[in-house]
Amino acid sequence: MAGYWSKSRTQEIDSNGNLIVGALAYYYEATTSTPMSTYSSADLGTPNVHTHPVVADGNARWPQVFFDDTDPDPDDPLVSGRQFYRVRVTDAAGVLIYDDDSVPIIGTVSGEGGGGGGVPVDQNALAKTGDVKMKFCRAADPADDGWLRCNGGTISKGGSGGSEMADAATQDLYEYLWNTHTFPTGNLVCPVVPSRGGSALEDFNNGLKLTLPDMRGKAPFGVDTMGAPLPANLIAPAYVDTAIPGPGIARDTVGAVGGDDDIALTTAQIPAHSHGATGVPAEVGPPAVAAKVALQAADHGHPARYINQDSVGGSNMGGGLVANSAETQVNKPAYLGKVATPPGPPLLNETLGNQIGGSGLLAITGNTSLAGGPAAALTGVSDRHENMPPFMLIQFQIKL
Repeated sequence: MAGYWSKSRTQEIDSNGNLIVGALAYYYEATTSTPMSTYSSADLGTPNVHTHPVVADGNARWPQVFFDDTDPDPDDPLVSGRQFYRVRVTDAAGVLIYDDDSVPIIGTVSGEGGGGGGVPVDQNALAKTGDVKMKFCRAADPADDGWLRCNGGTISKGGSGGSEMADAATQDLYEYLWNTHTFPTGNLVCPVVPSRGGSALEDFNNGLKLTLPDMRGKAPFGVDTMGAPLPANLIAPAYVDTAIPGPGIARDTVGAVGGDDDIALTTAQIPAHSHGATGVPAEVGPPAVAAKVALQAADHGHPARYINQDSVGGSNMGGGLVANSAETQVNKPAYLGKVATPPGPPLLNETLGNQIGGSGLLAITGNTSLAGGPAAALTGVSDRHENMPPFMLIQFQIKL
């Protein structure tokens, strides 16, 4: 197919704005002094070959200039289309105006997977092999010419069964992905089916299939370092599912995947909070202890012990309770004196070691550790919960 010189049908002028009538344009292969044929028509062919050099007319206007970009590229035999050229422009007397080298050919391309079929712009002039773009199209629409969908399908040479494309046009992308994700990812990113061989070209020629990136149901994130001196540390290594060996390597590997669409919180992830509790002393022996005391402990870390004032002598502590004269008062809590003496048998005097009668020791050590109280009740469920931010679905494509 034909490339197009961007200055076609424009006028050549000098720095003072004067027309340079009869200006001369010489075209060469990029980085050389080897003349390159140019044409007056996109049909190319010998009848349309320009003389060398091309001459601007009496109005200093250039004719249309086309390039044959299907010839083998002299700088890269693996590329079937010429991509760059050199142009040297002088005035009619041969005085140099400019000499530009490695100028990209803009136009249609055949053989590179860059479009063809009359596409008016060389796709490689806008995107390179391996570039990814988003397309606002229908879910199952085919990719644009020169692009493939990032759907986790496979590519291979013609007749080798690649599910997304089996064609010679996939070679550049095949080699790019194979070589880019060799180390340290090995066959974990864009894997070769069934496994990688000695080189990209060997695997391609042997008809092995290479897996495309799979963007289905995924959002793109930036790698954690991206060449900066220090990582951003916004992606914890534990978030990355792809098992790439080495500390921190996974979160810095293009193509590694991770994250979850829903999660189940662990106890350690639940915010700190408290629950109210009601303790009821056990009802033991005739007559039964009828009082059920609501306990709201101000000091959960220490037990409070009580004895009946009628069984053991001692000093009054308030509220009808007394302290045993034979023992030391234990960590009097703030609520002491607010609990009335329960009727019936007294509580256990633990210090004296004898059972005076009643329901035994009443220890307050925390919301769920009330001796004689009801068993703790479980709350909550273990269902997973949604973990998705707002999103919009779109198709991703990768350049051949």
